Amino acid sequence: MRRFSATSNATEAGPANARFSPQSRLLLAMLLAVYTCNFVDRYIMSLLLEPLRHEFNLSDRQLGIMGSLVYGLAYAMAGIPMGLLVDRISRKKLITVTLLLWSSLTALSAAATSYVSMLIIRSGVGAAESAAAPASYSMIADSFPPSRRATAAGIFFVASPLGLFISFAGGGYLVAEYGWRAAFLVAGLPGVVLAVLTLLLLREPERGRYDRAAAQSHDPIQPAPLMETLRYLANDRLLLCMIGALMLTAMSAASMTAWTASYFVRLHDLPLRDVGLLIATLGGLAIIVGSAGSGWLADRLAGRDIRWPLWLAGCGALLAMLCGLLMAYAGTLAIAAIGMFLYKGMAATHIGPSFATTINNAPVSMRGTIMSIQQVALNFVGFGLGPLVTGILSDGFGGGDSLRPAIAMTLAINLPAALMLLIAAWQVQKRAQAQSGPSLSAGDNI
Repeated sequence: MRRFSATSNATEAGPANARFSPQSRLLLAMLLAVYTCNFVDRYIMSLLLEPLRHEFNLSDRQLGIMGSLVYGLAYAMAGIPMGLLVDRISRKKLITVTLLLWSSLTALSAAATSYVSMLIIRSGVGAAESAAAPASYSMIADSFPPSRRATAAGIFFVASPLGLFISFAGGGYLVAEYGWRAAFLVAGLPGVVLAVLTLLLLREPERGRYDRAAAQSHDPIQPAPLMETLRYLANDRLLLCMIGALMLTAMSAASMTAWTASYFVRLHDLPLRDVGLLIATLGGLAIIVGSAGSGWLADRLAGRDIRWPLWLAGCGALLAMLCGLLMAYAGTLAIAAIGMFLYKGMAATHIGPSFATTINNAPVSMRGTIMSIQQVALNFVGFGLGPLVTGILSDGFGGGDSLRPAIAMTLAINLPAALMLLIAAWQVQKRAQAQSGPSLSAGDNI
């Protein structure tokens, strides 16, 4: 009977303040660069919603479909097959090929001549990008012990503010000077170059290096079949809570990201170039502090109480909702900018703790597939539906201030997300107590 360890029991856990090795630093830096390209190609569409609305005469509902739904649907369709590949083939080669593909398609967006052609191209971008996160998190799990994974995951997600800064600051300038087509073209080209560097510099880590069951066995790790993985996941309350919480937080965060530029243009009369710079600088700085800082803090608090990382994540989700409401109903530009800064920082605090929890509790033989399932939920429901729901609500409310209540209603999704994170913290404690007894894993009977 095949046995899967339900958690990544560390063979070389080390203290939470241990230094990263040079090899692990290089791997994290390369993955950070790849994921930055991922976010640049994703965020550039959010910046360009207003120019595209005028170019193709689109409604907010159509913008929501073009800006998020087609991307999320394609991501969902390709995500699980990509996850199966993550567990079965070279993750380095998979990242290289898909990076080249999505970057080329982003550059090709500059040649779109209609709404339909843009939908087709963006669906290709979504399908290709579905490999990046699960492959990267799988490599991170094999390069860092559990005691350092929240820090590593938090640093890895700094790709989001870097992508935000590059796409909004650089894209805002390019749109003002050369038009929206130039912004797409320039956004896609760096990924083509990075694909070559990834092939040359990125090293494939040994699978299961920090998983006790894998480290004690001399046999190669056999990837679990899809149905076995799905059965395991369906019976793991902790992982289900994590996927549900991340899906909901992604839904509100993606909506805020997609509509923030339009919010400042419509309600505070800022030109697009200034909006891009505002979001890039304030929003990017806030996400860097929130993501990297919370990951570092979570690894240290976990030494006091294993539930602390998810308590931190849950509080961050609640505070993000309140700060987002401050931005949505701000009467002045200054208060709106402060609300956006605080929202971005609070919304990023769950990243390191949440992703580290999933990584630590996913069996090594099915980790890539589970991470892909999680990313499918995040991107289809979160990124795919979040901005669309806000767009539909905005059209429904109507009027010049319609984005305010639409954003507010989307932000309310953070309430059940925070509850799920608190339930997950309780599940983490139960699992730790169970593992201290005779039974070491929840998946031993699978």
